[in-house]
Amino acid sequence: MTDPLIPDGQRAAGQKVAGWTIRPADAMDVADLAPLVIEAGGGVHHFLMHDLAPGLALVDMLTAGLAQTAGSFSYRHSLVAEQDGRVVGLIHAHPADWVRGQDVTGLPADRVAHLAPFRTMHIWDSYYIAGLAVSAAHRRQGIATA
Repeated sequence: MTDPLIPDGQRAAGQKVAGWTIRPADAMDVADLAPLVIEAGGGVHHFLMHDLAPGLALVDMLTAGLAQTAGSFSYRHSLVAEQDGRVVGLIHAHPADWVRGQDVTGLPADRVAHLAPFRTMHIWDSYYIAGLAVSAAHRRQGIATA
């Protein structure tokens, strides 16, 4: 699965903006991405997944999902803001059409029902921003607008 936002030949490119580097995420970033995804989700990930894998922390479940190279949740669909070698922000986006094909068979029926409006309200030929977050220490510095 290719990402129309970031063609494979350009994945290593980075752009310096106001002291930060904006670049495609890579596999080494997944542990840094997971807490930002949780922040961006505003509690949704906890609601959906909190009891699905007893003994496994939410951040670890999301890290495993982000580490995949295929699917809409893959790190390959994220851009990161990096400052001094640390990931301080992310935007995770993919074609909206991919929402229709997401596998939710592992979720209890009540949680799938909770997602029903979300899974029907998109303009399907658009691009969907699944998450946008900046670490608390780096907010109000223009990162999310870069």
